[in-house]
Amino acid sequence: MNEDRDKDDDSIVDFWIANWEQQCVEHVESEPDYEGQLQSERDLAHQKVWFSFQNTATAIAQLYKDRLQGVSLWLPFQTAAGAVTSLYKDSSDAIRRTSELGVQCGYQRRNKEILSWARKKRRHIRREDLLAYLAGKSPPPRPHHHR
Repeated sequence: MNEDRDKDDDSIVDFWIANWEQQCVEHVESEPDYEGQLQSERDLAHQKVWFSFQNTATAIAQLYKDRLQGVSLWLPFQTAAGAVTSLYKDSSDAIRRTSELGVQCGYQRRNKEILSWARKKRRHIRREDLLAYLAGKSPPPRPHHHR
């Protein structure tokens, strides 16, 4: 009688664990596509920095041109300084945003790779198997026990 109760308890625990594992898998798979976001952010940053560079080059060329014509240089200098400042700020912001997305993308890729590896394994994963997988090595040979 106790054996039947233990089997029922085991099946309830197994169901709960399988349900919980499925929820974890769904959570990992439902994360936003950081790789796509990273590519979009990189393209947008490239366009914005290129536009800032063109504005900066134009402002510096105007400063040089006005210098040769003997006009007051204060306004062209302010324009050039503002353009250089915008170029620097745009570049810094782009580097920060793409770096943050790159880190998130790396974490996401790592989690998905470990998830797919864990799905291929048996119910219990040996610690040395997990460490070997994370290190990119093959697991150590297991000694055979003869009975």
